[in-house]
Amino acid sequence: MSKMTIEMKRKFETYWGDVEKFNSLLYVAVALDPRFKLRLVKFCYTKSKGKPVGEKMEKQVNDILNKLYDSYEKEGEVRQKVPNASPMPRVMEENEDCDRRLNLAS
Repeated sequence: MSKMTIEMKRKFETYWGDVEKFNSLLYVAVALDPRFKLRLVKFCYTKSKGKPVGEKMEKQVNDILNKLYDSYEKEGEVRQKVPNASPMPRVMEENEDCDRRLNLAS
């Protein structure tokens, strides 16, 4: 049983352990999940590592989310400034193409 516990602790430390080496994508996914939000990150770290670490992690993940939002916002501004060269061609539906080949369309 102790061998299994040691292995579980090792895996836990890989993902949730060292605050300095955490995988930010994991925390972003947790924060974007409508069931959990950013509160879960703070709650988990407060319970396992103490209030100062929980608040630090909340701030770090919040900063990452803000940077992510800013980059998407800038990307949207760039896309809006690019003029459309030509309208998109109309794509025929499958039945419409079949009718045309059979000369059934009026």
